[in-house]
Amino acid sequence: MLGYTTTRATRGHRRPPPRQSAQFGTGNAQALQGVRWLRREGFTVVAKELQGVGYSEPADMIGFRASCSVLLRPVDGREEFEREMQSPRAQAGTIGLYRLFICPPGVIQTHELPFGWGLLYATERSIEEVVRPPGNIWPGPGTKIPAVMRFQHQPDPQAERQVLFALCRKMAAGENVE
Repeated sequence: MLGYTTTRATRGHRRPPPRQSAQFGTGNAQALQGVRWLRREGFTVVAKELQGVGYSEPADMIGFRASCSVLLRPVDGREEFEREMQSPRAQAGTIGLYRLFICPPGVIQTHELPFGWGLLYATERSIEEVVRPPGNIWPGPGTKIPAVMRFQHQPDPQAERQVLFALCRKMAAGENVE
């Protein structure tokens, strides 16, 4: 029945199983909050959970606008954050001019952040911006604004093109990218 149930009342018509809400604190619920936050920040091209060839870093959540890209890395718990800090991608990375962690409140403390990373605390209904670049301008590379420069990383242009290509390929196939 491919995940569908039937009942006498529906006389053989397939009905999808009832939706289960995502438990908050899981990557999926954080991804939904992260996608909403990116859109509110003016990133019109947004995707989550993109995998592709040509880049080693998974795009958990990524947003693009004309001037830049932002990578959101969801962290569910303390152990996951500690594993992430052991990973070379936390420091080097390949995608995202700006990079922020998104987690439940208190999982990551501000003094534990790698240099240049931001931090968002996500609850079921809101996002608290703990550490982030000031304003809503999100300037591109080469800005001379010191408060923003500290948050900028050096993304790999080829890796970002691969992410955009993976996004376009999914959209062309009619797949949901959010």
